[in-house]
Amino acid sequence: MDFQQLVTSAFEAFSGYEKPAHSTNHQHCGECAEYDELLSEILRQDLSIEQIGTDCWGPISFLTPEAMAYYMPRLIELAASGVDGKDRDPYYIQFINSVSAGPSDRQYGLFGLAQNKAVACGLSFIKENYYEGICAHCWEDELEKSLIDWSRR
Repeated sequence: MDFQQLVTSAFEAFSGYEKPAHSTNHQHCGECAEYDELLSEILRQDLSIEQIGTDCWGPISFLTPEAMAYYMPRLIELAASGVDGKDRDPYYIQFINSVSAGPSDRQYGLFGLAQNKAVACGLSFIKENYYEGICAHCWEDELEKSLIDWSRR
């Protein structure tokens, strides 16, 4: 599968998910409210690395299941593109970390077989195209575990 096929199939797999009114549990705390406000006007196709942030500061781990389903195809696209993240490491490293909890995590609770397959295809594409970089950052074991988890559902 080439990059454009991957992106097209990811957006198709998640096309049934609408942008939620709130992307985080905005009433939980100030940080959640800040991330919710950050994403309030951001359409999935416009989500940028700047808005995703880093592992230490960013909304991705705070997304509701509805927001995760809405933004996931763009996250797959950015990871598969090989673009650097805000912390200057390849974003695919951050993506692997984000999905490493596997499809049973509550954030992915709205995903069905087609969505799980889209994540697995994204991870497979990343492995095929960026394996040397993944090994250089010591994420090959987490990638392999994630591929197994996302492929079996």
